[in-house]
Amino acid sequence: MIKTLIFDFDGTIADTFDTAIRRVNEIAIEMGLVEKVLSDEEIVKYRGMTINQILDSLNVPIAKLPALLVKYKKRVNENIHEEEVFDGQTELLNEFNKKFKLIILTSNSKENVEKFLEHNHLTGIFDEIYSEKNYLGKGRALKKVIKKGDLEIEESIYIGDEVRDIEACKSIGLKIISVTWGFNSKELIQQYQPDFMVDSVSEFRDLLKTLTS
Repeated sequence: MIKTLIFDFDGTIADTFDTAIRRVNEIAIEMGLVEKVLSDEEIVKYRGMTINQILDSLNVPIAKLPALLVKYKKRVNENIHEEEVFDGQTELLNEFNKKFKLIILTSNSKENVEKFLEHNHLTGIFDEIYSEKNYLGKGRALKKVIKKGDLEIEESIYIGDEVRDIEACKSIGLKIISVTWGFNSKELIQQYQPDFMVDSVSEFRDLLKTLTS
């Protein structure tokens, strides 16, 4: 029976896709990596790409990623209080809070997440917030969360919106629920074969009922 839900933050709880792509694009321009501002149509196409494909498309070398992320996190911090949860998430998380241990694992800063939760009236909903600085090391980060929280991997499940979440969970034997309202498109997520996939908050609620009955 599932007792612990481990959530990704950006794109899973927080509706930050457009903001994230625009900020990365702005910073890439400032760093001299790209020359133009992305159009709305170009931003949409990135949902069908992996993080490596996005970096390639923006001509961002992996070696430049740490510096870009430092700038990105600082920029995001300026506007995190303006971001919103996806529709229906507030009610869902308040409901889940009574039934599960809730954890956030994010590459965002803990301070940013706490500001966001306060803005969206979700303070105190999550039992733990873990910030992982290594953007590409989510598998190792999940292992740390499981160990530090003294969690049973069979009684835990991860909820994320990207293919790298699926790869990380498979690498440690943790089941995943992939949501299709975040960063990666449904078509791309399907290619990586998550354990479960949901298209809406109501589907998510119904799936959790079956997994805990």
